[in-house]
Amino acid sequence: MKRLLCLALTLAMLAMSALPAAAEEATVAPVSEAVEEEVAAALDAGDTGLTVEGEAAPAETLAEAPADPIDTETADAAPEDEPATAVAAASNVAATGIQLSASAITVGVKEEYKGLTVSAVPAGAALPAVTWRSDNEKLVRVDQSGVVTGVKAGKANVFARFEGGQEVSCAVTVLKGPRKLVMSETKLTLGGDGQTTRLSYTMPSGYASNTFTWSSSNPKVATVDQNGVVTTVGAGKANIMVKAYNGKGGKCKVTVLGAPTGIAFPAESMAVALSQTRKLEPTVTFSTRKKADASVAFAISPNSRDSGCITLNAATGEITGVRKGTAVVTATTYNGKSAALTVTVAAAPTDIGLSQSAAYIGVKDVYSGLFANLSTPAGETDVVDTVVWTTSNKRIATVDQNGVITGVRKGSCVITATTVTGLKDTCKVTVFKAPKKVYISPASAQLKVGEVNQFKYAFPKNTGGTVVFTSSDNAIATIDNDGVVTAVAEGEVTVTVTAFNGKKATAKLLVKGKAGEDVDLPTQEYDSVESTTSLYRENMTNAEKLEYVIYCAQSMLGRPYVHGSGYHDDDYKVGFDCSGLVYWCFKRINIKLKDTAHKQGYDNSQQKIVSIASLKRGDIVCFNTVEDGADDLVDHTGIYLGNGEFIHASSSGKKVIKSSLSGYYSRTFSWGRRVLG
Repeated sequence: MKRLLCLALTLAMLAMSALPAAAEEATVAPVSEAVEEEVAAALDAGDTGLTVEGEAAPAETLAEAPADPIDTETADAAPEDEPATAVAAASNVAATGIQLSASAITVGVKEEYKGLTVSAVPAGAALPAVTWRSDNEKLVRVDQSGVVTGVKAGKANVFARFEGGQEVSCAVTVLKGPRKLVMSETKLTLGGDGQTTRLSYTMPSGYASNTFTWSSSNPKVATVDQNGVVTTVGAGKANIMVKAYNGKGGKCKVTVLGAPTGIAFPAESMAVALSQTRKLEPTVTFSTRKKADASVAFAISPNSRDSGCITLNAATGEITGVRKGTAVVTATTYNGKSAALTVTVAAAPTDIGLSQSAAYIGVKDVYSGLFANLSTPAGETDVVDTVVWTTSNKRIATVDQNGVITGVRKGSCVITATTVTGLKDTCKVTVFKAPKKVYISPASAQLKVGEVNQFKYAFPKNTGGTVVFTSSDNAIATIDNDGVVTAVAEGEVTVTVTAFNGKKATAKLLVKGKAGEDVDLPTQEYDSVESTTSLYRENMTNAEKLEYVIYCAQSMLGRPYVHGSGYHDDDYKVGFDCSGLVYWCFKRINIKLKDTAHKQGYDNSQQKIVSIASLKRGDIVCFNTVEDGADDLVDHTGIYLGNGEFIHASSSGKKVIKSSLSGYYSRTFSWGRRVLG
C-alpha cells in the first residue's frame, strides 16, 4: 500500500513539474480512478509513507510536500550557492579566435621547426580543429601538425585557421644551414673528478639552425649536458661537440688531468692601493706538471681584521681597495684545496724615480743595480710599493719584476717602471757585445790613510758590460763597484776589476802616511760640527731647522749603506743610500727633496753653490764621482757640516760616515745646493 501511495504522489509531482513556472492556477491532470481509490484507502488507514521528524506525517501535511522533484545526480555536483547548469557551461567555453606562439621565425634549409604552436582565444577555451597552409611551398612547407620545414632560402608566410574564424600568420625566413659553429673554447685542460665548466658557441651571420645537440666522444673522461655544461670524470682526452640540425658544428678538445693537489699564491701577502683593482692569480698544482683551469672560487675570510677594506669578485678574483686595513682572501679549488692571502690596503705613491737614467750592460749580462724609489703622500707612512717593470724591446733586453735586467743582443731599449697609479720613470739601457778584455787605470796608485781615489775601467771598442771591483785586503783599502777606493791603513793591496763574463784586470795600491788638507775651506767655520738642536719645534728659524737636519744625519752615523733606501719614514731601520739619507733628513723638517742624487743636484729651485769655499752648514754637497771632466753629472750627494766635513751614505764605506772635502772629494765636487738661505 505504501508503495502505491508513493507512486501516486510521484506521478502527481511529475505532472506538476511539467507545468510552466508562471502558470500557478493551471489544472493538474487527474489520475486514474483506481489510483484514487488506492490512495483514499491508504489515507483512511493513516498510512501516508511520509515522516516528519521521525513520525508519520499527518494527512494535512501532504499538500506541503515539495512540488519540484530533485535531480540527485546534479545536486551532488553543484555548489550550494551556484546552479548546476552554470558549472556545466564553464567547461565548455567556445573559442572566438586563435593565436600563434610567434609572429616571425627563422629556419634553416631542410630544417623541421616544431616550435610554432597555436592556442585558443580566450585562454582556457577549447582549441578547435586548425588547418595550416603556406603561401609559397617552394620556400616553406607546413604540415597539419604545424611543423614548419624550410625548403629553399627566401621568405614566405604560414597560416593557421579554424572553421568560421580568421587566419593568423607567421613570417618565415629561410636561411642556409650553418657550415660550422664557433666554440667559445677550442682547447681546455681541466682537473678530474667532477670539475664543471660551461661551453658556448656562436653561429656565423646569414645562417640558421634552431636545433643543437651536444655530445662527448669519451664519456669516461668528460660528459656534457644539452646546456653545454661539461663535467670531468677521469683522466684522459675527449672531444666535446655541438652540432646543428644539419650535422655541422664545432668541437673543443678537452684534456682532463687528475684533480688539483694544491693551490698557492705567489706570496703570503700583497698590497693594494686605495681605489685600485688587482686580479689575484694563485697557482694550482696537479699530479702532473701541466697547468689546468681549476674553477677557483675566491672569498674574504670572516676572520679578517677588516673584511670591509676590500671588495672581491668571487668568480674572477678581482679585489678593489676601499679603505686602509687588512683582510684575508681565500682561494679554493672545486675539490676543496685552499690557500690564503693577506691583503693590505695602503696609500698610493705620489711619485717614482729610478736610481739611474741610463745603464750599460753586455750580451748575457745580468744587471741588478736598477731600483725604483717611491714618494710617500703627506701624512702617510706607508705606500703600495708594487712596481711593474717592462721593456720596450725584449729582443734587446729583458727585465723581471724585481727590476733585474738581462742583455739579449746588441742594441738599446727603454726599461720602464710603473706604479699602481700609473706613475712612470724610465732608464735607457744600452747593450754591448761581451768584452774579450777589460782594462784598469791607473795601473798603480798611492794614497794616504783616509784619502779616497778612483780606479777606472775600459773595454775594447764596441764591447761593454757591468764590472765588479774588489780589494785583496779590505783592512788596508776598500773599494766600491764604482771603483771608488778608500785608504784604511798602511799597506799594499791588489785592486781587481772583473767583467760580468769573467774577464779581469788588476792594479796595485800603496797606502802610506795620513791624509792632510789640500783644499780651501769656507771662511765661516765652526768650533764643532756637532748639532746644537736635537728637538724639533714649531716656529723654528731656518738656522735651527738646519741644525735639526744635521742632528738627524749625525744620529744615523754607522747605519748600513742600502741602495734605494731612505725614501720612507721607517727606512732608517734598514739603512740609506746617499740621496736617501739627504731626502730622509730634510723630510724631518717637512721639506721634500727630489729622490735621486741626480735630481737633487739638478733641482734649480734651490740656489746653486759653485765652490767649496762658498758652502754653508746644512748645504747639500754634490759630486761627480766618474771624474771624467764633465760638469753635467751628479751621482752622489751629502750634507755639509762645516769645518771641511760632510756626512753621507758611502757605498765604498758601506755605511753612513763623515768625510773630508779634500783629496778625492775635492776633485769630484761639482757644486752645492742651498735648501734654506
